[in-house]
Amino acid sequence: MSNKTMLVTLALGAAIALAGPAFADKMKAVSAELDELIAIYRAAIEALKSIDNVLQASNLASNLADFLSRTAAAGSDATGDLAAE
Repeated sequence: MSNKTMLVTLALGAAIALAGPAFADKMKAVSAELDELIAIYRAAIEALKSIDNVLQASNLASNLADFLSRTAAAGSDATGDLAAE
């Protein structure tokens, strides 16, 4: 192995040895940021599910109100119909 090759190899090894811990710390920071972002997305998804549940309940209430208003407009009362029979 020539002196030049040996020096390049040593320089590369030293650069990796010095950069390794800094790189690992940066990856830990990025990982922590990604974990926080994932938690935010999960919370947003849960919030959207809650909103969807509220919208579904609202639609059900609206459909029930429409049904009751149509029934009342038609002069049909379920308890009255049963009593007549």
